[in-house]
Amino acid sequence: MIEKNELVKLIEDLKNPRAYIRTKAADKLVSIKDETAIPTLFSAVQKEIDFIKGQYCRFLGKIKSSLGVGPLISFLLGPSENVALEACQALGFIDNDVKTEALIGLLNHPNRFAKLYAIHALGAEKRLKAVPLLVNELVNEDIEIKEAVIDSLRQIGDPGAIGGLLKILHENDDRVIYLAVYALGEIGDKVTAVKIARFLDHKNPLIRMAAVWAVTRLGDLLVLQKLFQMLAKDPSDEVREEVCKRLTSFGGKLVVKPLFFARALDPSHNVRVYADWALKDIPLADKKAVLLGFARENDPMLRGDALLELGKTGDPEFLEVLKHSFKTDENEFVRACAAQGLSFFETTDIVASLAEGLADKESVRKRVAESIFRRAGRSNTALALKMASGSFGKDPYIQIMGIRILDRIYGDYPLPKSVLEELENIQKAALDQNVARELKGLFESLNKKRGQARSS
Repeated sequence: MIEKNELVKLIEDLKNPRAYIRTKAADKLVSIKDETAIPTLFSAVQKEIDFIKGQYCRFLGKIKSSLGVGPLISFLLGPSENVALEACQALGFIDNDVKTEALIGLLNHPNRFAKLYAIHALGAEKRLKAVPLLVNELVNEDIEIKEAVIDSLRQIGDPGAIGGLLKILHENDDRVIYLAVYALGEIGDKVTAVKIARFLDHKNPLIRMAAVWAVTRLGDLLVLQKLFQMLAKDPSDEVREEVCKRLTSFGGKLVVKPLFFARALDPSHNVRVYADWALKDIPLADKKAVLLGFARENDPMLRGDALLELGKTGDPEFLEVLKHSFKTDENEFVRACAAQGLSFFETTDIVASLAEGLADKESVRKRVAESIFRRAGRSNTALALKMASGSFGKDPYIQIMGIRILDRIYGDYPLPKSVLEELENIQKAALDQNVARELKGLFESLNKKRGQARSS
């Protein structure tokens, strides 16, 4: 047990003008393990400056005793904001029933700072005992307190708060409604979801977003058609994004078609991206029939998008569908999508099939060239040379892709002499600056490789 005189001396040292002595005293104070020192020190620091009281608070936070709760609550309610903040920090280190009861007692205290601290602390520590009293505080006219209570009830997660949270959904403050919907989405059930669903039509897009999140998290299939309508017609891009993100929680075939429409036709780039991500999370077995149906759609945007999605699977089952569309479809966007989709198939005749499109319209032949680049091997050297020379029309993009194909497929191996000679002839005849620059880069790369080979 530490003598009283020693504790008093410690307080005096904390007031010493020499920093070394103050620091040494502060270190000694927080190292005390004897709980009986708590009341003695509390009496000694009552009339001291804030610095001393702050050091005492740190000592209480370090020792973590239930005996320290009373002094800390006293400082929390005191006139000094700095000391109150130190007391809050120290209380955060203490975890016992005495502290919980003290915090619950603060819910009825007129000190607003202390009340807010208690609300936040009870929520962060998930104190179930506090739920009834927190629910009572939902009628508080102070908006900041009400918002803090809602968030604390959400963190505690007790279903006993559902009734109180549903009542405040009738209020006019959008921020309160938003937080309540969000909280109910975490602690509610399917019955709760039905009551939240009416906020899917709220004028505030943030509340509509919260409602989308809540009803999908609670698994209310009754609102599925409403969500489909929102995905197609809601004026807010952010709301439609939220619908895309949440529809996959229902899973299965039901959500594929609306998500596909959004990915292909939505005016917002972000919505299309989120719809694409959502579709990727759905197994092929659940979306296969829908995609094959869209591949026969009259709308070319839907048709092309479906073919590309089928191609990305690389499933041989869809190969002939893409080949047929690539050769026969009258719409160039669809043919371009089919060309891109074909590059995902691991079959030997893909490049030959694609080469037929190098004389197609510009948007198609560019996709064809890119797909050939991904699939070409050494057996396609002659085709790459024809592309580089402009045999498929003087399209610089096709020529550049032909040069890049040769550079890629040969890698670190030397190009055959005949190929080098042909490229030199192409360089001499090149009229387009971009093609000439690409060829120059290729030759510089080859010379660098030769130099490295000689040095090794």
